[in-house]
Amino acid sequence: MKTNVKLSILKTSVICLAIPISVFSCSKDETPENDLEGAHTIEIVQGTLTEKTTTEGKGKLDDRSKNTNETSSGSYKVYKITGGQSTDKNSVRIEREYKLMNKGKNRKSTFQATYNIESVSPGGTYIAQAHSKTNGVKNHFGPIYLVKAYSVGKEVHIYREDVNCPQCKPSDPGGRSEKLLGKANRNSDFTLKIITGWNSKSKAFNRIYFNGVDKGAKTHSRTDQTMRVRYGAYRANNKKTTKLKIKNVSYSRNF
Repeated sequence: MKTNVKLSILKTSVICLAIPISVFSCSKDETPENDLEGAHTIEIVQGTLTEKTTTEGKGKLDDRSKNTNETSSGSYKVYKITGGQSTDKNSVRIEREYKLMNKGKNRKSTFQATYNIESVSPGGTYIAQAHSKTNGVKNHFGPIYLVKAYSVGKEVHIYREDVNCPQCKPSDPGGRSEKLLGKANRNSDFTLKIITGWNSKSKAFNRIYFNGVDKGAKTHSRTDQTMRVRYGAYRANNKKTTKLKIKNVSYSRNF
């Protein structure tokens, strides 16, 4: 029996369009990170369910360093900070941030990037975080979790630091806790993928992948109503320097 080539091609096209999880093609591969340079919205319709996935590119720059700026090196963005060189009374930082997320069931965002760390201030430097807040509630704001880098010999050790109450300091008993995510050689690439938001019970959470390996989720008791994801270099000891590079950045949220 002869095959009707045109009919076969038409059937394949219909199948491709009918699969809701394949937005761009029949391939199961995700959209390459390098294609997500600007913000845009993809609307996926499944019967009566409409879900919007919005991407925000590299985020908005927040530069609070007197003597250095965000620069470029090939495909990397370079973040160099030195303690004591802040433009305000807070800790020195050069970060990028994304739009505020409002609390909602199953509302989440996904941040992905490739990092390469040259040096870290002895006290460690935060390289990503989710900052949360409840409007109108005094002192109810601050990071809900942070990803922190330490220099150990020729390596960098990456930790998740959970902030268990608003504005808890590392010195507060039970205020913060750290968990090792992984280790990498200095001047070598490693990847982070961070999913954060609220689960089906409206509990704040984050799940972190280090070099593609799931390092587990943390559910928080915090009741904050908003959340904002930031990344870059934040905090260094006085006159001590941290320098890192970041590329292949992508960020998306499902609302």
